[in-house]
Amino acid sequence: MGSLWAAGILLRRLRSDATMVVLLVVLVAATSFVFAVAPRLFNRVADDALRHTMRTALPAERDLTVGLASSLDPGDAGGVTGVRAVGDTQAQRLPASLTSLISERTLRITATRFYVTDTAAGPVHFSLRYQDGLTDATRLVAGRWPRDRGTPQPRAATSGNPPPKPPGGHPIVMEVAVSTAAASQLGLNVGDMVPITVDGSDPLLPGIRYQIAPTRLLVTGVFEAIDPRAEYWAGDATLLQVTLATMGSPEQYAAAYMPAEAYPGLWSAGMPFRYEWRFQVDPERIDAGQLDELQDQLRRLDFVTGTSEFGSPGVAVLRTGLPGVLDRFAADRARSQGILSMAAIGPFVVAAGAVGTVAILLVMRRRPALVIARGRGASSWLILGAQLWEGILLAGGGALLGLAAALLVPARSSPSSPLLALGVGLTAVLLLIGATWPLARRNLGQFGRDDAPVIRVPPRRLVIELTIVAIAIGGAVLLRQRGMEAGTAAAADPLLLAVPVLSGVAAGIVAQRFFPVPVRGLGWLAARRRDLVPVLGLRSVGRHAGAANLFLV
Repeated sequence: MGSLWAAGILLRRLRSDATMVVLLVVLVAATSFVFAVAPRLFNRVADDALRHTMRTALPAERDLTVGLASSLDPGDAGGVTGVRAVGDTQAQRLPASLTSLISERTLRITATRFYVTDTAAGPVHFSLRYQDGLTDATRLVAGRWPRDRGTPQPRAATSGNPPPKPPGGHPIVMEVAVSTAAASQLGLNVGDMVPITVDGSDPLLPGIRYQIAPTRLLVTGVFEAIDPRAEYWAGDATLLQVTLATMGSPEQYAAAYMPAEAYPGLWSAGMPFRYEWRFQVDPERIDAGQLDELQDQLRRLDFVTGTSEFGSPGVAVLRTGLPGVLDRFAADRARSQGILSMAAIGPFVVAAGAVGTVAILLVMRRRPALVIARGRGASSWLILGAQLWEGILLAGGGALLGLAAALLVPARSSPSSPLLALGVGLTAVLLLIGATWPLARRNLGQFGRDDAPVIRVPPRRLVIELTIVAIAIGGAVLLRQRGMEAGTAAAADPLLLAVPVLSGVAAGIVAQRFFPVPVRGLGWLAARRRDLVPVLGLRSVGRHAGAANLFLV
């Protein structure tokens, strides 16, 4: 019976206060939408910011390179298939969260450095390198791409042993291609054949002197980069440039391209190589939701870091600046979150004040109906129960509408969105019940008065309010005197977080306490007029301070 009575009260309320009900639903829906969409928009902005950070970082910073100084078997299929298999093994050591970001893998094989004496520019340190994708990133200016001649190198001799003899008694010929810069600066042309010897100063040969069979390099082609500024060359343009070192006497360092098929013949000499597997990170594949997992897994990588592969022969070494890039972004995001958290307090309090104002106005309109219901025997809990169902129906429905609209915004989802929407709806329900509570719980004998007797503010409340105001003033002065150091994370400074909140609360307290003064002054001025509307309006505002003060929030 009580449930039917509560349902009847609810239906009558909805019919009689249609305008206020629609206003309440719209207000709750709009507030729920704003707070539900805010985390999604923050995710969207954070994702765009992280991708921008990754795009503007140097490729050598964001990419991962695994280096290894060793001598890897070319495999049964010849070429560099065995080296690629080792690269696949190294890639499996990377966590799945990192491999999902990798768009391309590039293999670079650099042979032991050689020394060339017969060039127009004088002695030159010459490196032979195979690099994935070079023929696609360059164009031939003259000649053709080198090919393997099928003559393997005899095993190189170490210190104290005679050099090996070439097969057939003729020098071994290896075809290479050089860049236009190398051809110009070193005086090389297509068809030139230059003799080479092992360069003992190579970091790959610590304290070991190798001697190879008589070998000559045949320049078969000259190439140039299609786009020297392309990401392909970022961090290592050795094949395009000639480096001049001026330590002591001037020394020139250059590199030539050798085909993958030539690797097994050179590997048979038994000398070490430098292998590099470069894993290119695609900035468009990352989002800020992966940040914490990536940072954690980068700290726990199963690789040697912080050193060079030359200092750890046979051990794979990882080189990357990705942890630093992500850490800098995480610090910036923490500062942004701290600032936005403070900024969100104001809109939330304003929204709660607006909902509370509508709730108080609803109760004021329904006061006669509530008096009649109480006079006919309706209990306080029955009236409050009807208000609870109305709040769940209106505020809950409005919160769900706002959440549904927020989910339509194209952005990465956030678990905070439904929680915030639920919080807005719950706050609106509590405000509706709170506005009805004093009237529903009042004794029946007090309903003869138009309003409850004016009660002075309790001294305890005044002390609490004065304490809040004093703390806010003291915190603002202290923060102003201390200042903020550049780069300090807002989320890590409790004073910076507390002062704006306390200042807002203190300002609200002061405004509410002084609000009656101008109202009384205006009422005194209005009493001097002949009409009654301004006087009665100001008297009503003064007597119903709860509704009026909410606008001050």
